Amino acid sequence: MYKLLALDLDGTLIGKELTISSKTKNAIAQLMSRGVTVTIATGRMFQSARPFAKELNISTPLICYQGAMVGNPVTGEILSHLPIPLPLAKQAIEAVRKEGLHINAYLDDQLYVDHLNEHAELYSVISKVEAHPVGDLMTFLDRDPTKLVIIGKPSEIDQITSKLSDQFISMLYVAKSYARFCEIAHPDCGKGRALSILADQLGIDQAEVIAIGDNPNDVDMLEWAGMGIAMANGTDEAKGAANWITGSISEDGVAQAIEKFF
Repeated sequence: MYKLLALDLDGTLIGKELTISSKTKNAIAQLMSRGVTVTIATGRMFQSARPFAKELNISTPLICYQGAMVGNPVTGEILSHLPIPLPLAKQAIEAVRKEGLHINAYLDDQLYVDHLNEHAELYSVISKVEAHPVGDLMTFLDRDPTKLVIIGKPSEIDQITSKLSDQFISMLYVAKSYARFCEIAHPDCGKGRALSILADQLGIDQAEVIAIGDNPNDVDMLEWAGMGIAMANGTDEAKGAANWITGSISEDGVAQAIEKFF
């Protein structure tokens, strides 16, 4: 019945060790050998997601930057790109600066920051991508950035996510992707929208799609898919949007879901 499986990365496929378990890897390999299409749908940068796709032998286009970019993991070709209009991006940066929080900016699939600090270093370690300090993002940005990410304490991120959601309602996509990360992107992006476009291009019906995720930025994808599955370690928002809840990442929840539904 199901022909396409879309997998979130952090908290779903990979945990704090940033590795995919052998059990989950084998389950995905067996699934693909039976003709089921598998893709990754992540908030991560394209260059950060590609190594995981290579490890899993995934050649299907990857949904990255919360759906703002879709790219071919084999050739590196960017298939679609929906960046933030520069004036809006600068308004968001200014709003974040007033709160004294760190912000990342992404341009040409590269990571830029005002200066290197613990937040930039944390993100670099998690994403395995170099952060480039440019002095002043407001001055540096001369084109529409793909995405912005705010990093702070969980309580700070809760507050800024709520504030920016209200301030930029309908103008920007604003969502938590992790307890310490708030993501800002083009208002028309989202994993669910990107997944629906990809499924249509592959000739796969909505009812034939399974999506697995764990965080608020996965909600639209879980709601859109014919079968939305949340990880046991996921947030209440993700679980509330899901049709079924699988095991936690330490319990190989992705492999459990594959075994049940395929």
